[in-house]
Amino acid sequence: MGIFQRLFSNNEQHVAADAGQRSDSGAPHWHPLTSEAQLDHLLAASHEQPVLLFKHSTRCSISTVALSRVERGWAFAEGEIQAWFLDLIQYRSVSNAVAQRLGVQHQSPQALLIKDGQVVYHASHGAIDVPSLQAALAA
Repeated sequence: MGIFQRLFSNNEQHVAADAGQRSDSGAPHWHPLTSEAQLDHLLAASHEQPVLLFKHSTRCSISTVALSRVERGWAFAEGEIQAWFLDLIQYRSVSNAVAQRLGVQHQSPQALLIKDGQVVYHASHGAIDVPSLQAALAA
């Protein structure tokens, strides 16, 4: 399924059906973050494996460009990192919970790399790129 179909569709089943799998193109398959209970799961999972949380606004072209840049540059092996996707428009309360619980000011778009329940890297807008994620992951 293409990026725009996943992003602009209200049907979460498309994203959830792909969760945890890697496409032939090497782009991440996003786990949709839709609830605070899932946020708890994501934070717990970060103790076993690093987690990337991409906060995206479906109404913002800059956000779409940043997401595309991450997907095109994705260079992580399967099992190296979990990729989570938060639609800020549809799940604003979850976005607020992320900001509050992780102590990182809300931005859109925003990428957060989480290890052991803590944000070890965050970037927004044009600063979001895969080489920076790789460097933070290696640190």
